[in-house]
Amino acid sequence: MTVNLDPSFGRVEITYLTGEGRALGDNYLEITRQTISDGGAPVQRDSLAPLNLRLSGFQTLTARINVPFGVTTTGRANSRNFSELSFDPNRVLTEDSAGRLNDTGIDPATILDQNGNANTLPFDMDARIQVFPGRTSVVQLHVSTASFPGTSGSITFDSDTFKALNYNTSGTDPDAINHLAGRLGDFVRFPLADVDDSLKPVVRDESGTPIETASFVYFTGDNFALSDADGTYFQEVGNVFSEIVLGKWSEGSLASGFQGTYDLRDALPTDVTGTTRIVAIYGGFRDYNKVLSGGTSFEMVMFPNSSERYTFESDGGSGVVGRLGDVVAFARNASGKITNMYFGGVDLGKGTFDLYPIQYLGADPGDDAAQAARVTGTVTSYLDRNGAVTTDVKSIRKFTYTLPAPPSGVPATGTVTVFRK
Repeated sequence: MTVNLDPSFGRVEITYLTGEGRALGDNYLEITRQTISDGGAPVQRDSLAPLNLRLSGFQTLTARINVPFGVTTTGRANSRNFSELSFDPNRVLTEDSAGRLNDTGIDPATILDQNGNANTLPFDMDARIQVFPGRTSVVQLHVSTASFPGTSGSITFDSDTFKALNYNTSGTDPDAINHLAGRLGDFVRFPLADVDDSLKPVVRDESGTPIETASFVYFTGDNFALSDADGTYFQEVGNVFSEIVLGKWSEGSLASGFQGTYDLRDALPTDVTGTTRIVAIYGGFRDYNKVLSGGTSFEMVMFPNSSERYTFESDGGSGVVGRLGDVVAFARNASGKITNMYFGGVDLGKGTFDLYPIQYLGADPGDDAAQAARVTGTVTSYLDRNGAVTTDVKSIRKFTYTLPAPPSGVPATGTVTVFRK
């Protein structure tokens, strides 16, 4: 298959999640600049229109940053890792009784931190934001009165709380621990309309109760998702088996090239019933036949992930470092319609992979039927974008899979396409 992505730019979307309530005299931080850096010249957001972050009110605001991927003497970079994000408010505003925002005159550089120190803003955060050509990575940044306490223009900055709210503290990517971590947020959508209902996964509610069979499945490389047919349910599952996170989706051609958008929702903290939900993150999706073309009646695709690690290793203790590359395989009929699907993971270091029938996407990790249906195989012949053999996992664009005991309708050997330019 051919991957159809724009190789010249990637995108980062910084989603500011604000608020813990709302009252007269609320403080706002006005953000105009937003930069990230990978050791070279900082890259800043596309627009200079101000974003007003209401510290004690629930908001979801987004700053978009286009990341260039220029061609050098060694070719175009496979991805870029941004190790620093600068949180740089330029004004402190306060709300009056008429709802107007007024400049307090406070210079953010003079705001004292929890230890009485000034000049802590702009605040440079350790980051792990991997950006890929033609892809969108998303970053959640929590900004509230927990880290900026005060009202009516009186304000301090608790940098320890700010880091505690935003830094990643667990996972199998050691480079993301104690860092502000990004993830790929642009899903590729696969339709299940021509897959038999008995072979489809199910969309579940927060308690895990099945709601209906899924109409679409989605992949980014960092996450999987399922949805219904009409936009009521969008269910994200973080790994092969994972906790359920629900949201909604809608369809419509967008200027960004997405076929539609999705959101994921958290419980509203002030609702003691736990029934009201607010948007925590949102993004876009593209149909698979918009970004993948050609191919045969059976195809397998590997999606890169934000860790750029595609093998499991011991960390020297009881933990595991790394992760597998997510793979999706699908069979198509003579009309090009998908009639069956599989998903799984590939370990490029060990040269192995496994597949599960798509019906087990989001299943319980103790599901004996899922484990019994799993098939395993090997991968070899790693090739770069020029068709040359490579040992650099970031440079791989094609490789060969082999299944000793393939399921019915699955070829015993074939080519895997890596979803990157």
